[in-house]
Amino acid sequence: IIPFFRFDPTTLGYTHDYRHGTNIPGFWPGNKYEFGLISYQKRGFLKDRQFGDDIEALNAHGILSSFSWLFSLANFQGFTTYNDITYPLVTQTVCTNGQFWSFFTFQLNTILMCMNNIYENPKKNVCWASKSDLKLFDSVDDNGKVIGLNDEVIKLLCKMYMNEPKVRQGLDLKPYLGQEQYVANYKDEEKRTWLENTYKHYMANKPRQRLVPEVYHWEKIYKIDHKRRPQDPLIQPFEIGKNPLMRRLNEHLPAYWPKKLRPDGPKSKKK
Repeated sequence: IIPFFRFDPTTLGYTHDYRHGTNIPGFWPGNKYEFGLISYQKRGFLKDRQFGDDIEALNAHGILSSFSWLFSLANFQGFTTYNDITYPLVTQTVCTNGQFWSFFTFQLNTILMCMNNIYENPKKNVCWASKSDLKLFDSVDDNGKVIGLNDEVIKLLCKMYMNEPKVRQGLDLKPYLGQEQYVANYKDEEKRTWLENTYKHYMANKPRQRLVPEVYHWEKIYKIDHKRRPQDPLIQPFEIGKNPLMRRLNEHLPAYWPKKLRPDGPKSKKK
């Protein structure tokens, strides 16, 4: 039985931040190589940990890395947290620093995580992990000779590369996508250009053109906590009940054009 964790991640010390929900598997939509075989992850972060739970942290790193890659691959096939995957996705993950190796195989069976699906979804994702500290070699002498080579680690790595992917026959891999499937297939040039530029802009997570409105200390004291400035105009987001982070695409500021480049601007007219 797979245990279910019912607590908020913040209880474990995780923090949260606001950003665009980027979910890219390492390539843009339309690439002919749509699925991955093996991903490699570093494990150097264990050097700075002082909690004595390196094995658990390494397993969590392998699980999260595998899930995030498969989840983004599933999104590129048209599946979302509302439209569950119709076939499982499998990947292999290797966490290593060159000497110590850990191997993971992850099977993604569901991505339904909205509303009550967290508790009522009968499907579960499964991950198989090797021993967390498989040592490839003991040391390397001054002459560059490897001492104590472990053949079992090499065998496990070769097994992963020998797992040849198979093409699924008679199965629609993108059942929820329309006829176009990709932005590049849109016939309307204006729509195609806008979609591609907007998508890549948000997926890049570049710094915002206009920063999030800041609540100053005096506003917190005199406007929020004690209501002592009724004469001031209500212009701040917290005064008008608007969340500045809850914006739609049509509410974002367009790109800034200098006056001399504006097609109908006063400085663009011929004198």
